[in-house]
Amino acid sequence: MSSSKRYSVSEEMRLALEPVRIARRLGARMAGRPDGAWLEEIAREISGVQHLLSPRICSSRAPVVSIDGERIVIEGGPVIRSGNLSRLLSSCHDVSLFLLTVGEELDDLIDTLSHRPSRQIILDAIGSEAAESTARWFQSACESEARVCGHRVTPRFSPGYGDFSLDYQEWFVENLGADLGVRLEGSMLIPRKSVSGVIGWMTS
Repeated sequence: MSSSKRYSVSEEMRLALEPVRIARRLGARMAGRPDGAWLEEIAREISGVQHLLSPRICSSRAPVVSIDGERIVIEGGPVIRSGNLSRLLSSCHDVSLFLLTVGEELDDLIDTLSHRPSRQIILDAIGSEAAESTARWFQSACESEARVCGHRVTPRFSPGYGDFSLDYQEWFVENLGADLGVRLEGSMLIPRKSVSGVIGWMTS
């Protein structure tokens, strides 16, 4: 890519894992359990696996060359065909392309717990919330930087949303994944708790 990569490592992040958010992810699977008991169990699991989470982000900001219908051309980046994304980026001059992960150690633990499916479910929800919390951190960092420059940013938009095909995961992995240890198995990012996406930049 023509623009330089920017790296954000875990020490810079505030990875907020709130038991209530994780409980919401579990949804109907919590039926029949008192709320307080679930939240205490979730809090214990968070405390027990927090050291396994290593949130890291690789991102690059690049100019939008053109948007023509559903076709988006990004300098040094992918040519994307997506009506949903083109509408989101219609007023944008730049984009931040990002890939993040919370690492593979939690995945490895979950894979050893086939004999304890209820714990697997809780840990999987913790991992999903950790990845989402990292994505929120990055969104907030972009928003703060944009305000200083007199700009604003769009919400993040990831492959798999709307008509933004999962096929584009390959570009994110090839260009941003090496330093994070992220790879593809089919269209799935590995480690499983990894997220890629696009954030648009526009003049306020």
